[in-house]
Amino acid sequence: MAAAATTTAGPGETSPAYETYRVKPQLGPLRSLDCTSHTIKGLVKVSIRRYDESFHLKLHSPEKTTATVIVPLKELAHSAIRVNNLTLWSQGKAIGSVPGVTVVGEADGSVSFEVSPGSWHFESK
Repeated sequence: MAAAATTTAGPGETSPAYETYRVKPQLGPLRSLDCTSHTIKGLVKVSIRRYDESFHLKLHSPEKTTATVIVPLKELAHSAIRVNNLTLWSQGKAIGSVPGVTVVGEADGSVSFEVSPGSWHFESK
């Protein structure tokens, strides 16, 4: 089950020792998922909730890591993405800023963000 949860929720190592990793939710018919991955850098915790009108992804990223978080847009008619209650993406473009978060861009019905260590709450609606 751990391998299935890791594949479904993300976190996937993209460089040695989890220095960089990716969280790319692939929930399929699931509405929620919680996943904790034990890495050499520490615990990566991901919590995902999908509602009729919104999508929530919470991430705890350990020290000395950089995560790429991919937030899906195509499942719902999302117009904005907020990170820790601040809008960073709206109507197809990056707006605003949050220290520790960089908007990478939009591709294939998703928006990618690069985040530093810490706790992050992504909300799309």
